[in-house]
Amino acid sequence: MKKLLSLLSTITILSGGMAGIVANNPYQKQEQLENINDKRQKRSNNENINRAKIVITAKEQIESSGVVFNNKIYFGSSDNNVYEYNPAIKKQKIVFKTNGEILSKGIILNNNLYFGSWDKNVYEYDPVTEKQKTVITANNIIRSSGVVFNNKLYFGSLDNNVYEYDPATGQQKTVIKTNGEVISSGVVLNNKLYVGSWDKNVYEYSQYNLNSNLEQINDNSDNAILNELNYLNPDLDISQLEIINKINNLAIVKIKDNLNNNIKIHYSIDNQQNKIINLNELIKKAIFFKYKDANKNSNLKFKEINYIDTNNLNFSDIEITKKENSFSWSNAPKNVCPDREITNKTPNTRSFNVPACEYNSKSKLAFKIITGLTKTKQENKLNGWNINSDDEMKLTDFTNINNKNSEIINELSNNFDLSNTNKQEQEMILSIFKEPADKFELNPNEKLKITYPARIITSKVILNLKQKITGNITAKIIDDNNKEQIVTLSIIEAMQILQKYSLLPNEITIDKNNDKITFNGEAFFSSEREGPVRTNTVTTIV
Repeated sequence: MKKLLSLLSTITILSGGMAGIVANNPYQKQEQLENINDKRQKRSNNENINRAKIVITAKEQIESSGVVFNNKIYFGSSDNNVYEYNPAIKKQKIVFKTNGEILSKGIILNNNLYFGSWDKNVYEYDPVTEKQKTVITANNIIRSSGVVFNNKLYFGSLDNNVYEYDPATGQQKTVIKTNGEVISSGVVLNNKLYVGSWDKNVYEYSQYNLNSNLEQINDNSDNAILNELNYLNPDLDISQLEIINKINNLAIVKIKDNLNNNIKIHYSIDNQQNKIINLNELIKKAIFFKYKDANKNSNLKFKEINYIDTNNLNFSDIEITKKENSFSWSNAPKNVCPDREITNKTPNTRSFNVPACEYNSKSKLAFKIITGLTKTKQENKLNGWNINSDDEMKLTDFTNINNKNSEIINELSNNFDLSNTNKQEQEMILSIFKEPADKFELNPNEKLKITYPARIITSKVILNLKQKITGNITAKIIDDNNKEQIVTLSIIEAMQILQKYSLLPNEITIDKNNDKITFNGEAFFSSEREGPVRTNTVTTIV
């Protein structure tokens, strides 16, 4: 009993120091260390507990991928609804309803949400007003999730079309027509939209500013209009364009397989009045199309023409012939010398002296290019027009009114400026009119009146101008890799290229045998000169 009490008191006394007793036990010490290490290991692993919970419950399947918008998620469902879930309060709600299943993921533009539906429509949802509206109506189901490109929406449809919606105008239009259903949402790269179709093709769609003002053209055939358009817009694929109408100076061009996107092309038809052909511009066009043909199967693209060397072109003298002319006298005569009046007041017949009349007869020449040519060789370009003595004689040969269909051929210098459309006039002394002194016998009471009227004789002539051009052209081309390439072609090859593309002006003809081209222009030439004629009038004084 004493031993038992002694043991109990020992335990009681040492109860507060149990840890010390345990520590002295080797088995208990090992167990304690294992517990401590186990706790440390659990802390260092920091394992996550994975869990899933339902946040949206629809009435039918949810195949839409969903979209995040304003810290909320939106999913479409086959029950025709779009659901919103807000992870913040943690509630779902229907934000808008359609009349068809919604498999579209949905896209965001300008703080609005857009979903396509099997009811053939694309809907817009405004989270501020919580209102919806239809923005695209297709002819078949819309399964595409859509894509944003240049601040516009693009949705494909099972009706084989890709539709565009512009929020700025509120208008929809078809931009791509394929031969198969369009389920692809599309992607954007380098400012171009790419959309796949069930017809096994991927379509590229791009937008850029089109230069649609062709200015003056010779020919308004479809080929000429489209090729001129291509020259002004080098990246344009004119094979995808067709002209559907031409009204006055306007052509309506349609993109093939696109029903709603028409382009208006403006131009003016050459009316043969004051037309100047720019040879340098023609050469540029020829080089562009030559380069285009040479690189049809190449990825290399034309960027710009850096330099054109035309110093090896040779221009012949200008051959001029008469095309048509007219001749007229002015209706208002004028006196070039003072009138002479002499009266015989004597009873006898007597002679009277008449003084001489001298007058410098003036001539006015006028010359105007109707259809001319701007040359590219700088040494052949003059600053103005001036008739020298040789040119004056060559031009005045055509005032021969007695030979309307004159075959006279003259030549002007190849330095003659064929690009000046301003009417140039030059006045000069053509000849000296001199009426010598004379004597008249007058009977008694007779009066003599002498006048020297001069009328203007005007001859107007339309001249044909012909100049032959031979030689080669060298140009430096910059491609889209900023690499320089040298292009060499003859003037006749350049014009043949333009002929192929329906861009050769009617005034230029090709002589294949002699390796030259001929420019056929027109000029207006008029000559005015005074023709005094003395008249004598004798009257009897009563």
